[in-house]
Parts: sequence; C-alpha cells; structure tokens
Amino acid sequence: MKKFLSRFLLVVLAVVGMLTIAACGNSQQATKTAPNAGGKKPVIALSNSFYGNTWRHQMVDAFEAAAKLAKAEGLIADYIILNGDGTQQTQMTQMNDLILKHVDVIAIDSFSPTAMNGAIEKAEKAGIKVLSFDSIATEKDNYKLNFDFPKFGKDMANYAVQQFNGKANVLIVRGVAGSAPDNDMYEGTMEVLKNYPDMKVVGTVYGQCTTSVTNSQISSILPSLPNVDVVILQSGGDDYGAVQAFQTAGKPVPKILANGSAEFVKWWSEENKKNGYTTWGECSTPGIGSAAVWLSVALANGENVPKDMIMPFAEISQKDLEKYQSMQPGTIVSPEYTKDWVYQNLLNKNKVQ
Repeated sequence: MKKFLSRFLLVVLAVVGMLTIAACGNSQQATKTAPNAGGKKPVIALSNSFYGNTWRHQMVDAFEAAAKLAKAEGLIADYIILNGDGTQQTQMTQMNDLILKHVDVIAIDSFSPTAMNGAIEKAEKAGIKVLSFDSIATEKDNYKLNFDFPKFGKDMANYAVQQFNGKANVLIVRGVAGSAPDNDMYEGTMEVLKNYPDMKVVGTVYGQCTTSVTNSQISSILPSLPNVDVVILQSGGDDYGAVQAFQTAGKPVPKILANGSAEFVKWWSEENKKNGYTTWGECSTPGIGSAAVWLSVALANGENVPKDMIMPFAEISQKDLEKYQSMQPGTIVSPEYTKDWVYQNLLNKNKVQ
C-alpha cells in the first residue's frame, strides 16, 4: 500500500510539473504574439534606408508627426526613427538594432526589394511585425504598402506620346539607383516607349530624387545631346533640377513632366502666365509616412491588416496650379493621410483601386 501511494504521489507531482511547464510556455507565447496583452502599449519604429532628398525628408516628417499624435492619443508608448545613408549595410545595422530593442512593429522603406529580406525574416521570428512601404521588400510574410510604380511609369510615357504624337526626343531622369520604385517606374516607361520607335530616348541619368543631383547629371550630358523635346522623370522632387540644367546651358526648357516640387509648381505657374507653358504630372506622395504609422498601430493591436495595399498618386494638372501656390519651398505635393483615411481606404478594403 505504501509503495502504491508513493507511486501515486510521484505521478501527481509529475503531472503538476508538466502543467506548470505548459502554463509557462503558453504565457511566453502569448507575450510574443500579443505584445499589448495586459495593457502594454506598443513601440513602433521606422527604418529608412535613404535620407538624402526632399521626398524622404518629407516622408520622415510625416511619419514623425503622425507618431507624435499616436503617442499623444495613448495609442503607442513611443516611436523610433532611424535614417540611413543609402547603403545596405547601414540599414542592416538599423534592423538588427530594432530587433534587439524588440519593438513591436517596424515600418521599413527598404534599400532594395531583396536586400533586407533576411533581416525582415529575423525580425518576424522574434515576434516583430514588419510593414514595408514605398520601396517595398519581397519577403513573403511582411505587410506591403506600395504605390503602383509600373503604372506611374506608363502614365508618364503615355502622356509624352500623346503630346508629341509618338515622335520626340526623350530624356529620362531615373530616381534612387537600385530601389524598387525606380526599377518599376523605368520598366513601366520603357514598356510604353518600345511601341513607339520615333519616341527616341537620347539620354538617361539618375537624379536620386534630388534637385542638385538632377541638375548636375543633366548638365553633364546636355552638350552631347540633340534637341530634347520632353523630360520624363521617375522620382519625386527633381523636376525643378531639370529646369535649372536647361536654363544654365542656355537651352529652351522642354516639356518637363511634373513630379510635384513646390519650386517647379511655382516656376510652371509663372511660365504659363508669361508664355503659355503647359505640362502635366503626378507624384508618389511622401505623406505615405503617416499612413505607415497608422498601419503600424493597427498591426501592433492585432487588427486585420491586408497583406498588400496600394496608395494613390497625386495628380498635378494645369487646373491644380492655383491650389498649390501656398506650398512651402522644399516640399512636394502630398495630401494628408489621417487615421480615418487609412481605416476607410486601406484597412476596410482588401485593396485600394
């Protein structure tokens, strides 16, 4: 009887031990997958690969303004912003730092479509959700907030074709070398132009989405180019740099497709009044940074966020010039994307447009 009781007691103790271990295991898992359990407010972060142009500065400003508002409303405990120098290694360091801090969500404007995939997977294995936006990453489990950049490239090329009846000398100004947006926009543009052999690409430069770089890059090749009829830009904020390059060279300014910089919009308006200069354009809006904040908050709270989402472009036409005259120098056309806008246009739809 004593032996039986001893064995029974051992079995009971073993079962209790197993239940205790299981309970501890479930507790750890809950902490990992639901970081806000027990009322803990999340920390969100921005990993920005490049900070060297107006568009990225304005995007980061939009992210910070929305993050400050989210913090003031008690939706997050804090936020972290890390800006890179345009190199893969620096952004890799950013990601490793954020993983060690174990933030709840990382919004990443990625160095390239694939370069950060390993770091993103590492973050996800650590229980951190990742949202790539603007320059998205292709890692299979990260959430993506993208612009339809191939369409952007096609829109620009189609406008040029229509304006010149399929016959013109074209100068292409590309964006940030190696980035997903630049590759997609360029492919979209060339997909259209290949069908029009008389739309001749006489030069291609990388403007890095920067007025000064665009100016210098165009200036360096202008002496070797025939007459340029139209400049197709594939980035944001470098349209006025193209104007400066032609003016400095003493050449007539061709039709430059607008990317929405305040300086270009003002110049365009003045030229239109003086000599009837007209053009058209659209831009990827740096206000996407604020949308990334509200999506990060939703992800941290475990809300149902679509895996793939599309942001709209801002169109800039002749009729829009007056409403953009109050833009501050050094800014790009960009609507405000509030929390309500994000819920109505991104979270409550499987896909925008």
